[in-house]
This record gives sequence, structure tokens and C-alpha cells, in this order.
Amino acid sequence: MDEVVITGDALDKLKAVRFKKTTLKFTLSDDKKSVTVSGLAAARVTATPSEQTLEFEFEGGQKSTAKVDVVNGKVETVERTKS
Repeated sequence: MDEVVITGDALDKLKAVRFKKTTLKFTLSDDKKSVTVSGLAAARVTATPSEQTLEFEFEGGQKSTAKVDVVNGKVETVERTKS
């Protein structure tokens, strides 16, 4: 998956979303209660399974962060002995 949905307050005043120094694209929902942040793979947010931090910058210069847990979708086959 290449996007994440973040919910919160005052998202209509959101100016930028960044991962490290890379600016990410975001789309505000119609009800202004969530944003969909996209382009995670290109910015290497999802490169390894780990906790990543996204930085949100609002009008007026206020900043906030959100932690995102990145997991992989690896499926393993485990052999069982037949009884």
C-alpha cells in the first residue's frame, strides 16, 4: 500500500506533510476530518518494516508528528507433520 489515512483536528489548515526532508502529497477529505497521504513508497517511508514518523506543518508554522507502523505482507508456509 502506498498511502495512509490520518485523522485529526484542524486538518483544513494543513500546509505540508513531510518524511525526513521529502514533501509528501496529501488530500483532505470532504468532511475535513482526515487526510490521505500518498507517495509513501517513492519517499522510502515503507522501505523497511519499522515505525516511521511523518511531520505535519500547519498554517502559522505549528508542527505535529504522527507515528506510522510499517509492516510487511510476507506470507510464510509452515510444514506440519501429518498424523
